[in-house]
Amino acid sequence: MCLCLLRAIWSNPSTASKRNFLKADFYFWRDNNDLEVDLLWEEMGKLRIAEIKSSETVHDNFFVNMHKFAKSAAPTAVVPFLFYGGDAAPFEHLGTQVLGWRSAHRFLE
Repeated sequence: MCLCLLRAIWSNPSTASKRNFLKADFYFWRDNNDLEVDLLWEEMGKLRIAEIKSSETVHDNFFVNMHKFAKSAAPTAVVPFLFYGGDAAPFEHLGTQVLGWRSAHRFLE
């Protein structure tokens, strides 16, 4: 799923977005209680975090670790994203931008 997500992102963005994507430092986070966030990166002074799920439907439990991470990172501004295997148009759920893998390139715009 992750490789498909990266291919979807890479296939559509502008050249400027590609340059920014290549310059980003990406991280994975896990704490001592095995809470984890799949992807973290800094952009424009904000910490962006993402969960990547292969499910074709969105479930509320997908957001739990991101919300726990955001709470522990305060007062740092955290911008959460969820990338999933569905085809729905991008939408917001529980304060998180949700994108299907086919529209994942939009998070760079």
